Amino acid sequence: MDVMPTTDRDLSAEHSLAAELVAANRELAGLLHCAPAELLLGADVARTDHLVVCGILGGKDVGKSTLINALARTPVSLDDREVGRGTEEPIAFVHADMQAALAQRLQDLPLAATLRCCPHPAEAIRNVVLIDLPDFDSEFENHVQTVRALAPLLDRVLWVLTPRKLGDRAWVEMLQRVIQDPHNVHCVLNKVDELLKDADPLAGADEQAARRFWQQQRDWAASGITTAGWPDAQPGRSLDENQLFLLAAAFPEPAAFIERIACLWDDPRWQRYNNEKPAITRIARFAGAELDRLRAAVLGPVTGDETQRIKSANWQRSLHVNAGRLRDHYELPQLCTRLMEACEPAYHARLLQDALGSDYCAAVAEAVQQHAQPEATLADDLLDRRVAHWPLLRLVHWPLGWFSRLIGRRLAGRRLPVDIDEPDPTLVEGRPLRARIEQVRSRLLADQADLIARLRLEPQLPGPAELESRTAPPLRGLARTWDRQLIDMIRARDRRPSWFARASLWFILLWFPLLQPLAEAALTLVRPDTGFDFLSAAVKLVQALSAGKLLLGLIAPVAIYVAILAGMYVRAQRDVRRCREAQQEGAPLPDAVGQLLAEHVAVPLLQPFVDRLDRLNAIQTRLHSLTTP
Repeated sequence: MDVMPTTDRDLSAEHSLAAELVAANRELAGLLHCAPAELLLGADVARTDHLVVCGILGGKDVGKSTLINALARTPVSLDDREVGRGTEEPIAFVHADMQAALAQRLQDLPLAATLRCCPHPAEAIRNVVLIDLPDFDSEFENHVQTVRALAPLLDRVLWVLTPRKLGDRAWVEMLQRVIQDPHNVHCVLNKVDELLKDADPLAGADEQAARRFWQQQRDWAASGITTAGWPDAQPGRSLDENQLFLLAAAFPEPAAFIERIACLWDDPRWQRYNNEKPAITRIARFAGAELDRLRAAVLGPVTGDETQRIKSANWQRSLHVNAGRLRDHYELPQLCTRLMEACEPAYHARLLQDALGSDYCAAVAEAVQQHAQPEATLADDLLDRRVAHWPLLRLVHWPLGWFSRLIGRRLAGRRLPVDIDEPDPTLVEGRPLRARIEQVRSRLLADQADLIARLRLEPQLPGPAELESRTAPPLRGLARTWDRQLIDMIRARDRRPSWFARASLWFILLWFPLLQPLAEAALTLVRPDTGFDFLSAAVKLVQALSAGKLLLGLIAPVAIYVAILAGMYVRAQRDVRRCREAQQEGAPLPDAVGQLLAEHVAVPLLQPFVDRLDRLNAIQTRLHSLTTP
């Protein structure tokens, strides 16, 4: 049927690809809010029987009825009762036992009740049916509807044209609706006698002139048919022999053809054109041989294997045609291209810039920088992290860290930060963030108006309040995120203290309060001018390890540790400053603001576009798989 039925056929999605086409059509119609495409599902229906049905298609006065009578060698189609109307109802040349099977194939068509059958008893062509169809270019609308409804159910198509109809627009338009495999479509240029209205086309009277004339007309017909849009026609390649036939159906016998030409030339007795008669005789034989060849092609016995091949080829072709109709009807390639462009990150950036201005991200970045911690504060944090790796320095840093920081700031020439009012990054130039987001949303609605209207996406777009609730917290926390990234960058470059450095601190701690006094006492006792006295040695040792001297000895290590901490603080400030510059060069803060706005504003706004694109791409993938053997 030409138009997709409103109720599902008894098809299983597991066993019928036609059912998948119907499902894809229904899904696309729902997604895009439009009428479903017309699907030509006849090839799937034709696979349910063993008939090979050949429909004779053609315009008015091309000789369809004459041709079917010539092929069947019996008066199948008589249109003398329909003067001026042509063939009004389909007429089938069918085996008497196959009428029920033909009616079963056409059961869903209202024309089945008006189909007129001409039964025959020939067992050799028991499964072959010829149907003479009404004129597809008729002025009677019911004729056109009959042809369009029945054409997809045919296994073979026999186009009938005349020299006058070869370039007819109606035939070209009807040709685009054919879904049969090209090898199951045959074209007949009927009334070739009209090409011989005078003797000039022969350009000679011998047999070679007849052959030359016949080949010229065949090439001319093949070129015209290919130009009209013959299925799978390839540039520079002519139709094969079994796809094009030239004949005069009204004059199937050579004698009748010769007599016809004599009448056209107004020379019934062949007195003036007797020299051309041999060539005309040869052409008459060519036309008769073409009729025999056509009869063998479309009205000859068809084996079961050949029947299966014909139907399978048509079925594959119908999948391609219907998939193409879906793509064209819903404009899937163009629609997916538009959606892909809207989903690109480059469009996100362009949308924000067009809606907010090129300086907006820079202004927000400046406000964010006011929220960022000063270098001195970051250096304090970095120093705390580094000291954690030095147990001895941590003991001094806890009570005297303020002093080491004070010395470090003096050495680095830095002062404590002054408290100032920090601007809110969500309020730039006096306009709140929600107003800015509404500006972006309005710009998107203007840019993609036709796409949003077609897909009805506006109700699915998040509102300004929802987007503000997503965007404001990370925007206010961007400064802290920026600072954490800086500290992480510095820590990634830090190395853990070596064992030698750790041992040096322990040596300093032990030397001044303990090792140095003990060494002095030992040297005093072993002087050569004095003898060794155990009591004197004990006194010296106690004096060296007295609490007072131990406390005095600890002053030097503490002072050294404080100096080390001050140096570490100076280095921390230098690292913060250097990495801040590298951070600004590698990922400028305005770019980070733009990325945040894209992530929390543009991406949610365009998420409905992404969802539609994913579904349409999935359907296109299914259509591709349907048409892939």
